[in-house]
Amino acid sequence: MKSQVSLFRAVACMSISVFSLMVAYKLGKDQSRKDPWRPSAPPHPRMALGVGQTIIGVAETAKILRFYLGNNARDAHEEG
Repeated sequence: MKSQVSLFRAVACMSISVFSLMVAYKLGKDQSRKDPWRPSAPPHPRMALGVGQTIIGVAETAKILRFYLGNNARDAHEEG
């Protein structure tokens, strides 16, 4: 009877050890990512204004940020 108990203890200790190693490996692997629970977002394209362009307006919605551009900019000293 004692040999069965010691065999059961050995199997239980081995399974706990294997499970602990698997959890430690998974947690160590996830630490290399910035945010392990959410995939990274794609990079946003860069926006550059052309010569003579100005930002006339900006509209923000839940999904997108829009910039309205114009080509006919006036200086403050030209007005009036």
